[in-house]
Amino acid sequence: MKKFFSGIFVLLVISSQSFSATPFAYDYCSNLGLKGDTSKVKGDRYVLVGATKTYEHEHNLLASGTVRFDTLEGYAGSDSYSFQDFKMVAKKRITFPNRGSNYVSLTIPVEELGLNSTLCKNINVQSAPTISKKALSQDGRIYAEVNSTYDTFSKAIVEGVGVTYSWLFYNLTYPSVQYERVTTSPSVRISVDYGGTYLVSASINDGVYSKGVNLGEIRLPRGPGPCDPTCTHPAD
Repeated sequence: MKKFFSGIFVLLVISSQSFSATPFAYDYCSNLGLKGDTSKVKGDRYVLVGATKTYEHEHNLLASGTVRFDTLEGYAGSDSYSFQDFKMVAKKRITFPNRGSNYVSLTIPVEELGLNSTLCKNINVQSAPTISKKALSQDGRIYAEVNSTYDTFSKAIVEGVGVTYSWLFYNLTYPSVQYERVTTSPSVRISVDYGGTYLVSASINDGVYSKGVNLGEIRLPRGPGPCDPTCTHPAD
């Protein structure tokens, strides 16, 4: 699961346990000596492998000419400025075939005040998070656990925001009853006030992308309404 590729340490985080303290996201813009002004290069920073995204440059002036777009893979195309939404805009749809650090550079035909004529935005090309059922049980409380993976090139790792898990417990017996929880771990245990059959689902979010899974149904042996002190009265 750990391997080296072109000198870059590649790692997928599994079940919320990272095997690397410091993820490696290469700063191509700085190392290429390009202006890394993300406000001037509009488009997603985190992209799924194989996805096609639109990147653009807006100019408030009456700009003219053609903008060249490049990535780590080389020339990605060009586009001439056109008037859109009261601005001159040049845009290009770009596909990212390989996982890892990348960039989008824009060579503009005019030099803006205080900026170089070539702008740059670092891109992280990642795999989508995954999630699957690991456990669903009850002992008077409901316990749910999932298996999950998320990429070291995700926002969760690169920017240190972490992943979150969202849980929904929907009471099929009493449809007006549901419980929601958000955790940073891949498991949760909750106490509920109403018995019946619950449909349980979970999702993982890596800071940008989400993936959900249905964990199935589980029945709590309690009657309608709030639980009594011993929670022993049978369900209908």
